[in-house]
Amino acid sequence: MSLAQKTISFKALQRCRTTIEDFASTYFPLHGLNVKGALFQYLDIILFVEATIYQMDEENEALCEQIAEESAAGHSINEPNPQQQQQQQQQQQQQQQQQQQQQ
Repeated sequence: MSLAQKTISFKALQRCRTTIEDFASTYFPLHGLNVKGALFQYLDIILFVEATIYQMDEENEALCEQIAEESAAGHSINEPNPQQQQQQQQQQQQQQQQQQQQQ
């Protein structure tokens, strides 16, 4: 894992901000909390957690799309596609030829 690996997209941060604002303006007053004071006190961690949730959602949706596309193409995500199978067979043949040449 690279130290500079992306963890949260800007899109996820944008989505979480509007969700948090809506949530806070609706539920904080019901609990007698000042929206601005309580929200800004914990804003950094709240936004990070919410953005992480949105990022996982985006990645899950992308994976589901990939699975659907591969299923429509006639092979599962765990099985190599025909092109990969052909490459694997070529590699195996090359290895066998190298072994025969060494003998």
